[in-house]
This record gives sequence, C-alpha cells and structure tokens, in this order.
Amino acid sequence: MTSLRGYVKKGRPANWTAAFPEQAQRLAKAKDSWPPAPAHGHPRRFGGQRPASPGSAVQLRKSHPRRITPKKRRSDRLYNERARIWLWKGGVGRPDAVALALGQGAIKATCVHHARGRLGTLKFDVRFWVATTGANALWPHRNVEAARRLGLIARVGEWCAAPDDAETARIREWMREEGI
Repeated sequence: MTSLRGYVKKGRPANWTAAFPEQAQRLAKAKDSWPPAPAHGHPRRFGGQRPASPGSAVQLRKSHPRRITPKKRRSDRLYNERARIWLWKGGVGRPDAVALALGQGAIKATCVHHARGRLGTLKFDVRFWVATTGANALWPHRNVEAARRLGLIARVGEWCAAPDDAETARIREWMREEGI
C-alpha cells in the first residue's frame, strides 16, 4: 500500500481488518478519495471553487448546527441577563475580586466566577458569584489552595453543593416557574 507521500507500508495489515472487513474496505476507499472536496466557505482550501449558485452541480456537505436544547438555551439566556446586570450594578461596575485578592489593583470585572460551581441552583445564586475578568477567570482553578484561603473557591465538601436554606428554595421555585 502506498500513501500520498510515496511511503510504502511494510508488513501485514492490522488485526482488526480481518475481523471487520467491510469497515476496512470503506476506510481504504475513503483514503483513495483524499483530498476531500472543498468545504463551503473555504474556496481556496484544497484548490477548490465556491459553487456559483445553490442549485449548481457541485453538492456541498451541510454542517450540523450546535445542538443545544431549548431548556439549556433559555437557562443560558436568563443567566447572561442576570450576570450582566449583576456585574454592572447601576452602571458603576464591580471590581475584579481575583485581581484585588492578588494585589493587582481595581480592574473592572467582565466575567462571573462561581465559587461553588454552576450545578443546579448554584448557577443563579448570586451569593456565590465572584466578579472577575477573562484574564483572571482560571486563576482560582489553577491555584485551588490559595483561592480557598482567599475565599474564591468553596471549601472541601461544598463544591457543587447548594445550601439547604430559604434562598436556595426561592431560586429553585423561580427556576421551576421559568421552565429551566
């Protein structure tokens, strides 16, 4: 068998090809048809041309859109709205708590870090939100012990565990009403 670069494969075929001959034949056919037809949106890739019209002779493979359930999409939209309002608290903006804890000074926060995680009601529980920036968002996860000392990450046993109190019950009821 000769590859595209002229390398001649020595030895016998892989053991799985004897057990699954149909798959081996399909794989061999796929290798023979390399390079693939150019993808839509990449006219210069592999020297291809974009088709002149949707009904042209060249058939393009359709890409699959991201599959997000309606419930998840709604949850994310509501979360993004609440996080944006919380971050900008009356137009002033919250300072980056991670930067302040590290002594970097006051920087306007752009992201929300979840000190206890985002599972269930914790995603919407502002008591465990920490304002941060994109540059500092991963610092608590990379430096867990230091982040715990600074109060930026939950203590052992509290990660992804919502407290059993009235506020959590209120958030759970709100989530039920919103259908998320």
